Amino acid sequence: MQIMIIAIFILMASVPPVWLLSPCWIVVSAWVYPLWVMGFSRLHTRVALGRSGKGVRLLGMWAKAQLVLGFGVLCAVGWMMLIRGLPLGRGNHVDQSRLLTLLLAIGPVILAMIGYWALQYDRVLQIRKDFNHARNAVGLGPLVLWSRRGFLAWQLRSGLLFVLLPLLAIQLGGDLVTLATHPWAKHRWQWEILTGATAVMIFGVFLIAPRILVWVAGAKKMGKTPIRIQLETLAKELGIRYRTIRIWPSGQAVANAAVMGIVGRLRYILISDSLLQQFTPPQIRAVFGHELGHVRRHHIPYLMLCLISLMLWASLVTDGVWWVCVQIAAGDSLPIRVRSILAIKEALSILIMVGFLVVVLGRLSRLFERQADMDGAYCASHPDGVDLEDDSISSEGISVFSEALEHLAWANAVPLDRHEFRHGSLGSRIDYLVKQSHHPHSLSQLTRRVRWVKRWILLSLVVGATVGWLVWMR
Repeated sequence: MQIMIIAIFILMASVPPVWLLSPCWIVVSAWVYPLWVMGFSRLHTRVALGRSGKGVRLLGMWAKAQLVLGFGVLCAVGWMMLIRGLPLGRGNHVDQSRLLTLLLAIGPVILAMIGYWALQYDRVLQIRKDFNHARNAVGLGPLVLWSRRGFLAWQLRSGLLFVLLPLLAIQLGGDLVTLATHPWAKHRWQWEILTGATAVMIFGVFLIAPRILVWVAGAKKMGKTPIRIQLETLAKELGIRYRTIRIWPSGQAVANAAVMGIVGRLRYILISDSLLQQFTPPQIRAVFGHELGHVRRHHIPYLMLCLISLMLWASLVTDGVWWVCVQIAAGDSLPIRVRSILAIKEALSILIMVGFLVVVLGRLSRLFERQADMDGAYCASHPDGVDLEDDSISSEGISVFSEALEHLAWANAVPLDRHEFRHGSLGSRIDYLVKQSHHPHSLSQLTRRVRWVKRWILLSLVVGATVGWLVWMR
């Protein structure tokens, strides 16, 4: 869901009003959009309660995709133009404040998400009940059954606010930068001053965002328990700096762990209450090692660089198509309407961006996940302490982490074959680990492969930035 929110934010900034409607019909469309999303969510829930299979999963993906597709249509009919043009008095308009623009524009999206999750509750509840029957058959205790209110609260915190609050902070920072740089509005270096101040502001938001997200999660400090001492020792051995380890409260409903922050002194490590309660110490160590692997391998910064590179190349490709369309229209006896060309350009831009995200960013995320899985197995292979000179992974370590992944499926009521965009399926990750059990130095081999991918990301970014600068200078 976080990826969809980012996609919606990109649509806000990039989709022009190519099928402009009257203000009255735009407002009607803004109300129809949440109802449209809820309609597909209700259809998916009703179908899923009676059957299962690939068709049901595809319907679920299509229902979730309506959040992005529907908002793209809403932007195309003039929603963002309407919001930006709203008067604030004294000749001012909403578009003079980035924060206010985002708050007003995101309203239909929030309504659509709340409706989507509310209608998905019955399906999620039935899945957890079915898993309880299966857990009872193998001697495991029952899963906690969410109330509708608790389910919505969890989804709003982890699915919406985790992404929306940093975006709001960036928009607020943008407004403050605009006010602070206003005295230099006519300076010859105004663009450079504004760009530099904006870059500093965004970096500052990334620094404070982990603390905001910890507050949103309601995470509490972990007591000085033996498991905490063991995890702190492991982090020290791997050379990972962080501020503190916190317990992520979920009402014993979700087993998960996460690392937040790119700077050591402002980095937080979260472990859910269910993970601490249901997993064995070796399994917790393995999951913790997986999360530290993401930090140690700098996965988050490289994913961000890859996203920037994808957006840059998508813009370059679509600008090239735009230029070709304009040349064709200029030499045609019946010129193509400018608005039609613009619609083609933006539609192509979105298609290229979505394609890049699915093919490149998705595969990259899953590759990084495989490397972090190997790091988790590596930590489980050395329960008495890790030595970075020894990169061997034992079959026992792979077995421990594979059991942890299987336990995650049981604890979160997730089928082993359910595919996720960034992680893949838990079953495929277990299969990959089992295949590597016959190769004691498979971690170093995977590390070399990932190192080449990182170099290609940096090269793509440098070449794209150079080409963009040359085009802009012309």
